[in-house]
Amino acid sequence: MEMEDVSGPDQRRGERGFSLIEVLMASALLFIVLIGLVPLFLQSVLNNASGNESSKVSNAARSGAEQFFALDFNHPSLVVTSGLDKQAVEHYDRTLYRWINGPSTTPGKEMERTTTVRQFQLRDLEDNGILDTPFASPAAGGGLVNLFPVHLREMEVEVIGQLDSSGALRRVLNKSVTVRVLRGF
Repeated sequence: MEMEDVSGPDQRRGERGFSLIEVLMASALLFIVLIGLVPLFLQSVLNNASGNESSKVSNAARSGAEQFFALDFNHPSLVVTSGLDKQAVEHYDRTLYRWINGPSTTPGKEMERTTTVRQFQLRDLEDNGILDTPFASPAAGGGLVNLFPVHLREMEVEVIGQLDSSGALRRVLNKSVTVRVLRGF
């Protein structure tokens, strides 16, 4: 006696579709893989924010140093007349897109730039080869000769970004860059 195929022409073996359990298992595997990828995407976002902030702060520091070379060597803003250095503090105004003199009094300042100028004589290098004795230029007036000629000026530009961030972004956005440049007469 022969057995008849009762499945009919529309039902072939192996082409019956997925069962509910197979669909649930595949969904669970996909969910586990996606959960593993989420931290990578979050870290990527933080790295992009950190890189962006580093670029802005570095560019602001370089910009301040370039201003030093654009001025005449004896420009009044570069002459230290009292104390050992001359300091200027500026903050970047996001609404005006420019640097404003003085520290910001409003929250949300994006960057703060402190510029310090020191002046030296070449003989300062004679004792130990290091510029470590800055001095102030005495005012030359009434026909008096300046007994302390300035030979070198050092400018230090420090920029600090995102001063008031909090939480997880604080470590990412609080970047600080210092640029030092030296210029001879």
